[in-house]
Amino acid sequence: MKKFLILLFLMTLGMSVFAQKSYVTLLVGGVLIDNVQSCYLTGDVPSDMKKYYKAAFGDIINQLAEKGFEVEFMTGTGTSDRVQLLLSKKNSPDISAIQHTSADDDSEVYEVARYNLQGMPINKNEKGVQIVVYSNYTTKTIIVE
Repeated sequence: MKKFLILLFLMTLGMSVFAQKSYVTLLVGGVLIDNVQSCYLTGDVPSDMKKYYKAAFGDIINQLAEKGFEVEFMTGTGTSDRVQLLLSKKNSPDISAIQHTSADDDSEVYEVARYNLQGMPINKNEKGVQIVVYSNYTTKTIIVE
């Protein structure tokens, strides 16, 4: 049942969950000695990186680029007192459809539940579009008039 609910949730969202991005904001303070700046990271900072650095911000951008982040937006310039960068990366590859599902159990298949398009449980006689869930995690969409 848990697998079905997850599958239904993903289908309802049109698989947009897989297109989400992770965002990191890099805020660079004023220039210090030898081009070393105070740099602050916020957002989805990778766990192996700190949130505060005293370094050239180009080095931090390179570290984030190695982890798949790309600069999406920048305010200020490298010579100004403050620079802010927004970096992002996709969390997983784009997926447009579910290609194949398999059942672990070849025993007799029976109906487990019925849901409407809002994901609410319904009975067999309710009019409209119904999603029928079977014991082997397969589903069938039917229209009851």
